[in-house]
Amino acid sequence: MNKRKTILIIIVGVFLFCKVSDSISVKLYKKYSKDGQYSVYGTKTFPDLLMPKMPGQGGDVEGTIYLYDEIENKILYSSKIPSIHLIYSSFEFSERTAYFVGDELVPNILTPWVLPRPIKNDYKKR
Repeated sequence: MNKRKTILIIIVGVFLFCKVSDSISVKLYKKYSKDGQYSVYGTKTFPDLLMPKMPGQGGDVEGTIYLYDEIENKILYSSKIPSIHLIYSSFEFSERTAYFVGDELVPNILTPWVLPRPIKNDYKKR
């Protein structure tokens, strides 16, 4: 009976660890709009952090990106992406929208995230 109890406790413990670890995420790769009103950041879950990777492949995991309103302190949009490091290389802000360059990721130029306030342009074109 004691052996069965131990096995049951181990099984329940592993199950609970798996459930809890899926809900823990780490914020990575934060990028701001020109005026600082908005930011986009990526998160990956705790189990992804434990997976072995080759050097240089730390950002090549899927995750979730969030568009955050820095003034109102709230998340505006979120989306799953296959590789969260794409935030730095492919994510753009325009005056009224935010999107990934290209058409294979969402949001993209065809279906962008619409910003509630326009981004202020601080520099003057000559």
